[in-house]
Amino acid sequence: MVLSDERVDKVDLRYVLERWSKNVKRNHTNIRSSYDESVLDETTQRYNGELSRCFEACQVGAASNGRIAIVHRGPDRIFNQLFFN
Repeated sequence: MVLSDERVDKVDLRYVLERWSKNVKRNHTNIRSSYDESVLDETTQRYNGELSRCFEACQVGAASNGRIAIVHRGPDRIFNQLFFN
């Protein structure tokens, strides 16, 4: 590691990115790592189900500009309902 090669013992926190912290919530924790549904918790099962639905919508939407515009408007409406209601 560069810091140890240069004999640096301490680094000011303003130089440490948040994503390097071990306390950061990782988005990939909801990705299926087992195909045995009984092992997955409820949050992961819901995540996988919605991810599948979003993927299908994107595939259908990619067929034309009109359809993809509908797909693009969807997340905006969802975010507004989730965060501002």
